[in-house]
Amino acid sequence: MKYNEQTMNQILNGMLWAGQESLCPIYCVFKLTNWGYLSGDMLMGYATCTSGGWLLLVMYSSLQQFLNNPAPTYATYEIALAKSLKIRKTIFGQYVIKIVFPTEKRDMKIRLQATPKVLGSNFPNQKKNLEKMVEILNHIHENN
Repeated sequence: MKYNEQTMNQILNGMLWAGQESLCPIYCVFKLTNWGYLSGDMLMGYATCTSGGWLLLVMYSSLQQFLNNPAPTYATYEIALAKSLKIRKTIFGQYVIKIVFPTEKRDMKIRLQATPKVLGSNFPNQKKNLEKMVEILNHIHENN
């Protein structure tokens, strides 16, 4: 699978509900816990916040890529329902976003890591969108 902004926008826009818009699509890496068969796996994929306050995630397992089976895992969460949110910027300019959402059985913990510049790929709006995502997540979380 080729990662680029056009493919990312097409996939994330396909997840939107009527009247919603994707505000800050980014390429990122995920580290998940409490996700069943995906737990502990490093996943590549996309994330965005929507105009309706949702976090959309599309994740591809490196094992799936190796086996040439790029079937993604999709997830959607209402940002306002997050139990916790921690965002930190590393000395190399990467953002690490840790967000926990409650579910019926156990909390879903998401660790998303993104860089302002994706080397070797075509993501010209990555830096601007990443900064906007951090701003949106902080704003929604502070108001809850």
